[in-house]
Amino acid sequence: MSALFQKTAAGQKELQTRALKLSSKLRSVLILIDGNLSVAELKEKAALIGAPEDCLEQLHRAGLIVDLSSGAPRPRANPAFAI
Repeated sequence: MSALFQKTAAGQKELQTRALKLSSKLRSVLILIDGNLSVAELKEKAALIGAPEDCLEQLHRAGLIVDLSSGAPRPRANPAFAI
């Protein structure tokens, strides 16, 4: 089973507030994440827009997305995390 990512509440809030000041490319990847696209599809789209190769990892570490296939609880965003 391929991983599927979904925005967390913190990810939704970031799209509204831009509080973390994500780069435009990283923000574009966050917008793409909808719980339906596979990691491979997201990485392909991210590459097309020139996002960093580790964009999904960056968003995950920031608590903005969660891996739905892991069964783990949704992470809380770390307000001190800076991208």
